[in-house]
Amino acid sequence: MGEEDGDPGPRDDTCCGGLCQKSCCVEYSKKRFPVVTWVPYYSIEKGSADLIAGVTVGLMVVPQSLAYAITADLPAVYGLYSAYIGAWTYILFGTSKDVTVGPTSIMSSLVASTANGDVPYAICLSLIAGLYMLILGMLEFGWVMWLISYPTLAGFTSAAAIKIAAGEIGDLVGIKDWSSEFVDVCVDVVTKYKLIRWTDAVLGFTCLTVLFLLWLLQKISAIRYNLELQEVGRSPMYYFWRSLWYVGLMRNIIVVLAAALLDYCLYVDDDTPFIVIGYIQPGLQTLDISVFQKFHDEWAKLLIDGLVIALIGLLEGLAIAKSFSKKNKYEINNSQEMVALGMCNIAGSFFQCYPVTGSFSRSSVNSESGVRTQFGGFWTGLVVVLCLLFLTKLFGYIPMAALAAVIIFAVVFMINFFIPYEMWKVRKLGTVSWVVTFACVLLLGIEYGIIAG
Repeated sequence: MGEEDGDPGPRDDTCCGGLCQKSCCVEYSKKRFPVVTWVPYYSIEKGSADLIAGVTVGLMVVPQSLAYAITADLPAVYGLYSAYIGAWTYILFGTSKDVTVGPTSIMSSLVASTANGDVPYAICLSLIAGLYMLILGMLEFGWVMWLISYPTLAGFTSAAAIKIAAGEIGDLVGIKDWSSEFVDVCVDVVTKYKLIRWTDAVLGFTCLTVLFLLWLLQKISAIRYNLELQEVGRSPMYYFWRSLWYVGLMRNIIVVLAAALLDYCLYVDDDTPFIVIGYIQPGLQTLDISVFQKFHDEWAKLLIDGLVIALIGLLEGLAIAKSFSKKNKYEINNSQEMVALGMCNIAGSFFQCYPVTGSFSRSSVNSESGVRTQFGGFWTGLVVVLCLLFLTKLFGYIPMAALAAVIIFAVVFMINFFIPYEMWKVRKLGTVSWVVTFACVLLLGIEYGIIAG
């Protein structure tokens, strides 16, 4: 008897009631939780490589997170909160072994221009931006991000870097009342130069010099240890240059801790020669949903600002993931990367984090350090957690000039004026797009620059 005779036919034993096969659901689960594809093949060899790379990146992310929180116009501790929650969440959902998620200079600058120092608003932005990212990823809209042209993105990056660096000049030379807007900074340079504190200025420029020398050491050491590896193999000289490479790599933590130690030594009778971060709340943050009351009063502004931050965060994160997947010859899923970044921000918003995305500098270090899987992010996050539990008292002595030097040195490499020149030879309209975006970001603001571009 057939179904038309009242017989229901063979029982459908598929997991979706006949809409798809079990294998389809298994594949979908693997797609949405990529962690299940590599955990069964994890080994001690991979674990040791992830440990080395994760700790290396962790020592790098701590001073950067403190500095980027200052760039976002938020208390420094929120940079540390955002660093480890993002790193841990990405382990479950990310498809790139090299990408490390956390605070970045551009995202911090966006938060500064939209939240204006309002911590609950910044945290709400993380939730809204995360939801946008998640929805776009679930709808398989990974291709949409490439509709934003390269000239627009290049012009935005260079202008944002200049804007960030200009906003840090005040901290570099010890001027407290310093603007973060480029036009206002130009005015401040002319009108406030007499407020420069010579102690902070000397420390700031010394830190910049040391950062440059350690960066130079890293580059020279990389060339030498690669030559040794090719010509002789893993000889004692290879390990010597490799060690120096690690010293150069750790330049941020070396400079920041050295400056903090100097301030501690000169700290007499509650008086310090430098402007410092000050008290940082020790311990880990707790689950907190009270900040979401911001939605009641400012939901319209949050939806608009969150969309801008989501788009920029996705552009930055996807570009990094794509770059390293090509370099190291493995596949990523653009839409799943959007889901991963969305989940990082959504999870972070419940634990007092501001918006995060992939970091190019830290991902580069992660790759160069030999990371094998996404589990390297666990060790990176653990370093941050240990710092929150045991080292916040020391961080209170970190001079603002040292953090400003770290930020300025990090963003200066993002500035590239050769791009519009090269584009002019090939596609003049691309140069126009670069110039318009660059000028609008500097003069009007980041959001207007992206729209204009």
